[in-house]
Amino acid sequence: MSGVASPTPLEAWDEVFVRCTRQQVNAVIVDPASWGVWWPGMVVEQLDDRRFDLTITARAPIPARHHLVVTVDRVRPRDKGLEFSVSGDLDGSGEFFHLDGPRGVVVNHLLRGTTSRRLPRIWLAAHRAIVRAGLTSLKDRMEGGLPPGTEPDRALLAHQAEEMRIFAQEVAQDLAEKAAMAAAAQDATSQPGEGG
Repeated sequence: MSGVASPTPLEAWDEVFVRCTRQQVNAVIVDPASWGVWWPGMVVEQLDDRRFDLTITARAPIPARHHLVVTVDRVRPRDKGLEFSVSGDLDGSGEFFHLDGPRGVVVNHLLRGTTSRRLPRIWLAAHRAIVRAGLTSLKDRMEGGLPPGTEPDRALLAHQAEEMRIFAQEVAQDLAEKAAMAAAAQDATSQPGEGG
Protein backbone atom coordinates (compact mmCIF):
# COMPACT_ATOMS: atom_id res chain seq x y z
CA MET A 1 0.00 0.00 0.00
CA SER A 2 1.49 3.35 -1.02
CA GLY A 3 1.48 6.52 1.09
CA VAL A 4 -0.33 8.52 -1.60
CA ALA A 5 -4.05 8.98 -1.13
CA SER A 6 -6.29 8.21 -4.08
CA PRO A 7 -7.91 11.29 -5.62
CA THR A 8 -11.10 12.41 -3.91
CA PRO A 9 -13.68 14.40 -5.90
CA LEU A 10 -14.64 17.73 -4.34
CA GLU A 11 -17.07 20.47 -5.27
CA ALA A 12 -17.84 23.79 -3.61
CA TRP A 13 -20.15 26.67 -4.42
CA ASP A 14 -20.19 29.95 -2.54
CA GLU A 15 -21.83 33.28 -3.30
CA VAL A 16 -22.14 36.84 -2.05
CA PHE A 17 -24.54 39.67 -2.83
CA VAL A 18 -22.80 42.93 -3.77
CA ARG A 19 -24.44 46.33 -4.20
CA CYS A 20 -22.72 47.28 -7.45
CA THR A 21 -23.04 46.49 -11.14
CA ARG A 22 -21.98 43.26 -12.81
CA GLN A 23 -19.55 45.27 -14.93
CA GLN A 24 -17.84 46.76 -11.86
CA VAL A 25 -17.37 43.43 -10.10
CA ASN A 26 -16.37 41.65 -13.30
CA ALA A 27 -13.51 44.11 -13.92
CA VAL A 28 -11.97 42.96 -10.62
CA ILE A 29 -12.74 39.23 -11.00
CA VAL A 30 -11.28 38.77 -14.51
CA ASP A 31 -7.86 40.03 -13.36
CA PRO A 32 -6.36 37.23 -11.22
CA ALA A 33 -3.15 39.27 -10.88
CA SER A 34 -5.14 41.66 -8.65
CA TRP A 35 -6.77 39.02 -6.44
CA GLY A 36 -4.04 39.32 -3.81
CA VAL A 37 -4.96 43.01 -3.34
CA TRP A 38 -8.45 42.25 -2.04
CA TRP A 39 -8.37 38.55 -1.07
CA PRO A 40 -7.07 38.14 2.52
CA GLY A 41 -4.01 35.93 2.86
CA MET A 42 -3.49 35.49 -0.89
CA VAL A 43 -0.16 35.96 -2.63
CA VAL A 44 -0.27 35.93 -6.44
CA GLU A 45 2.65 35.36 -8.77
CA GLN A 46 1.85 35.86 -12.45
CA LEU A 47 3.51 33.07 -14.44
CA ASP A 48 2.42 34.28 -17.89
CA ASP A 49 -0.55 36.09 -19.42
CA ARG A 50 -2.99 33.28 -18.49
CA ARG A 51 -1.41 31.45 -15.52
CA PHE A 52 -1.22 32.59 -11.91
CA ASP A 53 0.42 30.87 -8.94
CA LEU A 54 -1.75 31.39 -5.84
CA THR A 55 -0.70 30.74 -2.27
CA ILE A 56 -3.43 31.37 0.29
CA THR A 57 -2.80 31.30 4.02
CA ALA A 58 -5.62 31.35 6.56
CA ARG A 59 -5.42 31.27 10.34
CA ALA A 60 -9.10 30.81 11.18
CA PRO A 61 -11.49 29.13 11.41
CA ILE A 62 -9.26 26.30 10.15
CA PRO A 63 -5.53 27.04 9.85
CA ALA A 64 -4.55 26.28 6.27
CA ARG A 65 -2.08 26.99 3.49
CA HIS A 66 -3.35 26.22 0.01
CA HIS A 67 -1.45 26.29 -3.24
CA LEU A 68 -3.17 26.47 -6.63
CA VAL A 69 -2.11 27.38 -10.14
CA VAL A 70 -5.00 29.07 -11.94
CA THR A 71 -5.10 29.12 -15.73
CA VAL A 72 -7.65 31.49 -17.28
CA ASP A 73 -9.64 29.49 -19.83
CA ARG A 74 -12.34 31.97 -20.79
CA VAL A 75 -13.64 35.39 -19.87
CA ARG A 76 -17.40 35.18 -20.32
CA PRO A 77 -19.02 37.67 -22.68
CA ARG A 78 -21.13 40.58 -21.38
CA ASP A 79 -19.17 40.79 -18.12
CA LYS A 80 -20.62 37.54 -16.83
CA GLY A 81 -17.55 36.01 -15.25
CA LEU A 82 -14.43 33.95 -15.61
CA GLU A 83 -13.76 30.25 -16.20
CA PHE A 84 -10.44 28.73 -15.17
CA SER A 85 -8.53 25.48 -14.67
CA VAL A 86 -6.75 24.71 -11.42
CA SER A 87 -3.84 22.47 -10.50
CA GLY A 88 -1.86 21.98 -7.33
CA ASP A 89 -3.75 21.08 -4.16
CA LEU A 90 -6.82 20.57 -6.34
CA ASP A 91 -6.90 19.50 -9.99
CA GLY A 92 -9.99 20.59 -11.87
CA SER A 93 -11.85 23.71 -12.84
CA GLY A 94 -13.55 26.70 -11.36
CA GLU A 95 -15.52 29.75 -12.27
CA PHE A 96 -16.80 33.05 -11.08
CA PHE A 97 -20.19 33.97 -12.53
CA HIS A 98 -22.44 36.91 -11.77
CA LEU A 99 -26.22 37.15 -11.69
CA ASP A 100 -27.98 40.51 -11.80
CA GLY A 101 -30.62 41.33 -9.23
CA PRO A 102 -32.78 44.40 -8.68
CA ARG A 103 -30.40 45.93 -6.11
CA GLY A 104 -27.01 44.59 -7.17
CA VAL A 105 -25.32 41.42 -8.31
CA VAL A 106 -24.77 37.95 -6.86
CA VAL A 107 -21.15 36.84 -7.31
CA ASN A 108 -20.84 33.05 -7.42
CA HIS A 109 -17.66 30.99 -7.03
CA LEU A 110 -17.75 27.35 -8.11
CA LEU A 111 -14.83 24.93 -7.76
CA ARG A 112 -14.79 21.28 -8.78
CA GLY A 113 -12.02 18.76 -9.06
CA THR A 114 -10.05 16.11 -7.24
CA THR A 115 -7.43 16.23 -4.54
CA SER A 116 -4.97 13.66 -3.26
CA ARG A 117 -4.39 15.58 -0.03
CA ARG A 118 -4.92 13.81 3.24
CA LEU A 119 -8.21 14.67 4.96
CA PRO A 120 -9.86 16.06 1.81
CA ARG A 121 -13.09 17.12 3.56
CA ILE A 122 -11.11 19.23 6.04
CA TRP A 123 -9.15 20.73 3.13
CA LEU A 124 -12.46 21.56 1.42
CA ALA A 125 -13.90 23.15 4.58
CA ALA A 126 -10.77 25.27 4.95
CA HIS A 127 -10.86 26.23 1.28
CA ARG A 128 -14.51 27.26 1.49
CA ALA A 129 -13.67 29.45 4.50
CA ILE A 130 -10.87 31.02 2.44
CA VAL A 131 -13.27 31.63 -0.48
CA ARG A 132 -15.93 33.13 1.79
CA ALA A 133 -13.32 35.47 3.29
CA GLY A 134 -12.32 36.50 -0.25
CA LEU A 135 -15.93 37.07 -1.32
CA THR A 136 -16.66 39.09 1.82
CA SER A 137 -13.58 41.21 1.21
CA LEU A 138 -14.63 41.71 -2.43
CA LYS A 139 -18.09 42.83 -1.24
CA ASP A 140 -16.56 45.30 1.22
CA ARG A 141 -14.25 46.68 -1.46
CA MET A 142 -16.97 47.05 -4.09
CA GLU A 143 -19.53 48.56 -1.72
CA GLY A 144 -17.11 51.07 -0.26
CA GLY A 145 -18.11 50.43 3.35
CA LEU A 146 -21.90 50.77 2.95
CA PRO A 147 -23.56 49.58 6.17
CA PRO A 148 -25.76 46.47 5.84
CA GLY A 149 -29.31 47.33 4.89
CA THR A 150 -28.37 50.59 3.16
CA GLU A 151 -30.48 51.11 0.06
CA PRO A 152 -28.44 51.30 -3.18
CA ASP A 153 -28.34 54.65 -4.96
CA ARG A 154 -30.89 55.44 -7.68
CA ALA A 155 -28.33 55.10 -10.48
CA LEU A 156 -27.55 51.52 -9.47
CA LEU A 157 -31.25 50.66 -9.19
CA ALA A 158 -31.92 52.10 -12.66
CA HIS A 159 -28.88 50.28 -14.11
CA GLN A 160 -29.97 46.97 -12.62
CA ALA A 161 -33.54 47.38 -13.89
CA GLU A 162 -32.15 47.91 -17.40
CA GLU A 163 -29.83 44.88 -17.10
CA MET A 164 -32.74 42.71 -15.98
CA ARG A 165 -34.86 43.98 -18.90
CA ILE A 166 -32.04 43.10 -21.33
CA PHE A 167 -31.67 39.66 -19.76
CA ALA A 168 -35.42 38.96 -20.06
CA GLN A 169 -35.25 40.05 -23.71
CA GLU A 170 -32.28 37.72 -24.36
CA VAL A 171 -34.09 34.79 -22.72
CA ALA A 172 -37.26 35.43 -24.75
CA GLN A 173 -35.22 35.61 -27.97
CA ASP A 174 -33.36 32.40 -27.07
CA LEU A 175 -36.63 30.57 -26.34
CA ALA A 176 -38.16 31.80 -29.61
CA GLU A 177 -35.13 30.58 -31.56
CA LYS A 178 -35.27 27.17 -29.85
CA ALA A 179 -39.02 26.89 -30.54
CA ALA A 180 -38.44 27.75 -34.23
CA MET A 181 -35.67 25.14 -34.47
CA ALA A 182 -37.88 22.52 -32.81
CA ALA A 183 -40.76 23.34 -35.20
CA ALA A 184 -38.42 23.12 -38.21
CA ALA A 185 -37.10 19.77 -36.98
CA GLN A 186 -40.65 18.53 -36.46
CA ASP A 187 -41.60 19.64 -40.00
CA ALA A 188 -38.52 17.92 -41.43
CA THR A 189 -39.34 14.60 -39.76
CA SER A 190 -43.03 14.65 -40.69
CA GLN A 191 -42.63 15.55 -44.41
CA PRO A 192 -40.98 12.35 -45.73
CA GLY A 193 -43.98 10.23 -44.68
CA GLU A 194 -46.56 12.61 -46.19
CA GLY A 195 -45.63 11.98 -49.83
CA GLY A 196 -46.73 8.53 -49.69
